[in-house]
Amino acid sequence: MANGTVTPPGNWAANWGTKVQSSGPKWAANLIAHGPSMFTKAAASVTQWQAAVASPSAASKYVGKLKEVNFTTFTSTVNGAGQSKYASSGVNKQHAYNHFAGVFGPKLQTMVSALPPRQPRGNPANRTRLNQLLDAMEATRGKNF
Repeated sequence: MANGTVTPPGNWAANWGTKVQSSGPKWAANLIAHGPSMFTKAAASVTQWQAAVASPSAASKYVGKLKEVNFTTFTSTVNGAGQSKYASSGVNKQHAYNHFAGVFGPKLQTMVSALPPRQPRGNPANRTRLNQLLDAMEATRGKNF
């Protein structure tokens, strides 16, 4: 995003799709690398989860099921069907991305155009500018695209 401009929304889906299609191996490798810690952290957070469901038997079942995860099967699924589906979403989901881009793109351009000019790197006004953009984006929360 250059100073006051946004990449044309018509280019978003193709750019996104190309990146998604080529990043399946990276997605799979990162998911597998973080998999064990995800399950461990989930099991460790059972107290918070249990307070939400308020059932000791549910907590026990939750931790038990996390411990039953076969990481070999998980890895195989991620590297097989998971990676394939992830990469193909770069083609299969472009219509949805195009819809989003067509609605949000003009809104983003309006938001960016309303911002004060970008200042030299390190200038505190840039942080103010960023906060103004974030506030404008947050104001769209819950709105249909």
